[in-house]
Amino acid sequence: MSDVESGFRDILLTAFDEGLDSIGKNFKDVILFHVKQRTSLTLDDFPAKPQEFMSAISGILGEGSVRVLERIIVTRLDEIVGVPFEEKPGRGLVEYVEEAKRVFLKNRGEGLPRGG
Repeated sequence: MSDVESGFRDILLTAFDEGLDSIGKNFKDVILFHVKQRTSLTLDDFPAKPQEFMSAISGILGEGSVRVLERIIVTRLDEIVGVPFEEKPGRGLVEYVEEAKRVFLKNRGEGLPRGG
């Protein structure tokens, strides 16, 4: 994994962690405990498996609550990456994360020397 990709992973993890903080530290800890018990996923697994993680949370909180939490996470991710959040019908967490990653990699790549 390149330094830039590692940087995005850290940003995604921060956005997820801060999104969960919005529901309260104790509640966040309970959710993470139950996700780990049900799936063996930990907080550090979120960047590599966001859909699986959110599916596990959906099993605990329900679909509606997960959609709200996803929006909080994606909004925070876009703030960190530096792009305005724009809700698009039919898009889920994975699509928003992929878009933020493309923007992040493009912006970080602009300052890198080109091979050749």
